Amino acid sequence: MSTKYRFNPSPWGTHKIILSLLGKNQRVLDLGCASGYLGHHDEGKNIFYGLESDPRAAEQARKTGYYQRVVNKDLAALTKKDFVGQTFDIIIAADILEHLKNPQKTLAFLNKNFLKKKGKIIISLPNIAHLTIRLKLLTGKFPLQETGILDKTHLHFYTLKTAQKLIENSDLKIERVIFSSNRFGRLINHWPFLGPLLGFNLIFLCTKK
Repeated sequence: MSTKYRFNPSPWGTHKIILSLLGKNQRVLDLGCASGYLGHHDEGKNIFYGLESDPRAAEQARKTGYYQRVVNKDLAALTKKDFVGQTFDIIIAADILEHLKNPQKTLAFLNKNFLKKKGKIIISLPNIAHLTIRLKLLTGKFPLQETGILDKTHLHFYTLKTAQKLIENSDLKIERVIFSSNRFGRLINHWPFLGPLLGFNLIFLCTKK
């Protein structure tokens, strides 16, 4: 992930929701950690390790002082040697799986090699079924953008159902689904059935099957 990605301070946004799920004193592997904003805003409550493909962003993450180690490497090229002998209580895969050619293979690899027996994986995926995207499709538009749901670097697009299928096919069990939205977060919190329509991101808290 490049330095174009920034921390979202909204209480209903993806980053604040992810931080709320971490707890304390957990060993956390932050995949696509960018400049290290999650570790920085966790403020030392947990023990962070990072993986980042952009060398400048990886260096910024190291400089936060909140990461024990940041590996400068693409997630698709990750091997057991990169974190040899290490397992994690929590693995964060926030807005990164949609950039991979084979996200299911990567998820299964992470589950098998780096997740503790009672560990959790937090997955965040852009919601292609968001109301704004549906309206664009109705008018025959599908404009790729620099960031967001229609980020031009996305190789996959997910609805709630297709995201659930991806996760379940990776030998993971979904414990909880949360929908993030800066604009509609409060509304979704009161009426969760609106999540698939108004949620910007689909957030899954997962455990081993």
